[in-house]
Amino acid sequence: MQGEPAGQIEVVMKGRPGTAMAAFAGLLSDAELAAAITYTRNTWSNSSGDAVQPADIAAARGG
Repeated sequence: MQGEPAGQIEVVMKGRPGTAMAAFAGLLSDAELAAAITYTRNTWSNSSGDAVQPADIAAARGG
């Protein structure tokens, strides 16, 4: 994944209407979402070096 993590956080939390990408905000904790997003940003030929923190997810939730 390229770019700022905020875009990916939003997509993973809210999903993407009209596609197979489901929303996970109501299914996973802040720590689980952060771990999943960090993993995808740093595997499969991605090497962003970013580590998304649970606090980033909490902020995106508005909390």
